[in-house]
Amino acid sequence: RRVLFRSPRTIPGEVDLAITYGKPPVSEDRVTRLGKSQLVPVASVELLGPDWNDTPDVEQVLRHTLIHSDDGTEWRGWFQLAGAEGARASSNIYLGAGYHMIVDAVRQGLGIGLLARRFIENDLAAGSMAVVHSGAQLEPEHYYVVRPDEPYRSATSRAFECWLYEQWDQTREATMTRAP
Repeated sequence: RRVLFRSPRTIPGEVDLAITYGKPPVSEDRVTRLGKSQLVPVASVELLGPDWNDTPDVEQVLRHTLIHSDDGTEWRGWFQLAGAEGARASSNIYLGAGYHMIVDAVRQGLGIGLLARRFIENDLAAGSMAVVHSGAQLEPEHYYVVRPDEPYRSATSRAFECWLYEQWDQTREATMTRAP
């Protein structure tokens, strides 16, 4: 059996539990909303270099390649929140194939990505990544937990689901106390 973390297009029947970003196409009684996760623009400290200015400045963000997980919608939403609606970077990388690819691209110094703070806390704490603009934090979608129909639920998947909710709440509380 498996736990799946993916977009909500399909949920295979043999999965014990799925975590989706965006509302999944299944019946409401099988779905629990976890919550939103703040997306913040981050980059590797090597990319930013020693001359990086910590003061939030959209122009500094635009000087770098933007890494996208979608068609550009999330970055457009972020620029709108930052008071720079219509801003466009001169260089873009579109990696819609998976969140891990965005994180890896940012870690490799390929550009600035909008990443969920809760998933990069270790990188931020280690000083390998930095939030490049803390003035706007986008929360575009919710994460959801999807269960199989009741007769097919295992004790293991129930225990994992309980653990998942506890971890999500702990991480949310920790992130809220550390957020700038």
